[in-house]
Amino acid sequence: ITSERITPFSRNLNEKQEKLEKVSIFSVEAVVNALFGILNAISPNNQAIGTAYHARWLSLTMASSFSGNIDMKARSLVSIGFLCQSEAYVTDQLIQRLLSSLSVSLRVASSSQNYELPVATLVCLSRLMEHLRTESPFFRPMFWPPITLLTVGQPLLFKAALQLLESVVKAYDENLLYNLATVSGQNNNRSSWLTTTTSSSLASLVSGSREGFDSVLVDIERLVGLSFNNSFSFAVTGAMLRGLKNPTLKTATIQMFSLFVGITMKDNAPSNLLGFLAALLPVMGHQMPQLRQMILHGSEGTQFLFNEVLTNNDMNAALLFSLLATLLKNADESEKLILFESLSEGVQTFSRAFPVTYEILLPRMNQIIQTSQSLELLRLVLSIMKAMYSSEMEKTT
Repeated sequence: ITSERITPFSRNLNEKQEKLEKVSIFSVEAVVNALFGILNAISPNNQAIGTAYHARWLSLTMASSFSGNIDMKARSLVSIGFLCQSEAYVTDQLIQRLLSSLSVSLRVASSSQNYELPVATLVCLSRLMEHLRTESPFFRPMFWPPITLLTVGQPLLFKAALQLLESVVKAYDENLLYNLATVSGQNNNRSSWLTTTTSSSLASLVSGSREGFDSVLVDIERLVGLSFNNSFSFAVTGAMLRGLKNPTLKTATIQMFSLFVGITMKDNAPSNLLGFLAALLPVMGHQMPQLRQMILHGSEGTQFLFNEVLTNNDMNAALLFSLLATLLKNADESEKLILFESLSEGVQTFSRAFPVTYEILLPRMNQIIQTSQSLELLRLVLSIMKAMYSSEMEKTT
């Protein structure tokens, strides 16, 4: 035994230069969830909401959420998402305050590069979305804030925006499905706008709520080169592509694309799926045969994306070619095989639309010819080049 003082700390925190590491906002979620679970466990009927303890905790949290230092505000905002798990607490006034706070904190973060407060606000909103009334003026427009923030290029902000987007899309899906029963006369207590959009697609559901976001969305459409009104699945995919390029965000992004596919399949308009399916193709190629059976209902042919059901015109084909060529940039060897196989099939079917990819695709193919050791990949590239320089293709260029 030495005379040295035994301490549970690995570092000497008395030294001025030493600082405690900050706990991530996403870790704060787990802590608050555990505390809230304990409070539920010791409350009557295992339900803390409505008790004096809950009211006191919520009161203190609200007081520190919109004033005080940034660290306290951020952690309080995350707590609000758990404490307000009831429609009675998720008022329009609260949502407006949170969105106003988000706007201000984003302006500050753009200069300070500290995104903790806007991330915390997005995490809070993602929890509250489940309890937001469908009649609220914020319900339908809530799709656009996360879509806008996905294009900022900040990983933590992207992760939080994706979390909110998932909550929003699930809320739309649940309410649309609920209203199918309303139309059949089982329930007549829902709002009128929901009744009129029961058979609408996700795209049409949100397209009427662009007011207030138009100026920003026009910039995003210019950035991704696509229109949310005319090419919804491709525009959304363009906004989400950053997530596929970042290893820490890739899994969550794939899950979000899968959610879009699951919901959009209910539209009975397979072409609405095209952008989402193309994004999933390189990472879920082994599952595509099952998806094909579900979407195409046994249609003849072997091509999954480039068929008359999904790719029903040259414009969709051009968008599809461009997206597949873009995905090649961050693809690994196995993903490149899947992408080039799809491009090889497509060039045979939609040769008129294929030249739009030349600027992106030619450098990729030249690099593969010079460096790749994969005979299968080389075979696919050479087959595409053969089609590109055929007499029929040259007529389209």
